[in-house]
Amino acid sequence: MFATVAFAGVGATGTGVVETGFLLDGQIYSPFVQSDFVAPDGNGFRVVPLTTGLALDRPQTVQVGCVASQPTFVSSQPTTITAIQVESVTRIQDQSPGIP
Repeated sequence: MFATVAFAGVGATGTGVVETGFLLDGQIYSPFVQSDFVAPDGNGFRVVPLTTGLALDRPQTVQVGCVASQPTFVSSQPTTITAIQVESVTRIQDQSPGIP
């Protein structure tokens, strides 16, 4: 899965930390990515790319979660999640002589 999360300042000046990550059925699935957010005069902008892989055996809900240390001056923009579905994955072993 791939997602690009965009944050924008909402009118206040400040510096804070924004953490983003994937949620699976409302529970944290991936490690959260931490980034500093600086909103000079409320015009700051930051884009955070997220990537992860998972295997599902039933339908589940995937979301992007965001937490800001200073939520009064940062907001997230609409985020699109892109997923690639494959039927199966086959591991190719090394073909070196003497290695099974």
